Amino acid sequence: MKLATYRDGSRDGQLVIVSRDLSTAHYATGAATRLQQVLDDWNFLSPQLEDLYQTLNQGKARHAFAFDGVIADRLACGFAPGDDGFGDVGRQFG
Repeated sequence: MKLATYRDGSRDGQLVIVSRDLSTAHYATGAATRLQQVLDDWNFLSPQLEDLYQTLNQGKARHAFAFDGVIADRLACGFAPGDDGFGDVGRQFG
């Protein structure tokens, strides 16, 4: 699962799920609006985010949008345990 913080003018930005190939994203507002919420309650929120991640990767997310890595906060991009998403995203911004 790939997570990023989308710069929206707020202090923390808005949490988005990013597709495996980094081409699309979807706001995670149904589960959490900020990355810190996810970190604080990972066990409860991660299954919801994983469902959205799978839906996004299957091309079935209704409100997906093109992911622009330049607008996403490169320092907040991350990954779930067992995924190498951070390395992929880090190389993307390299």
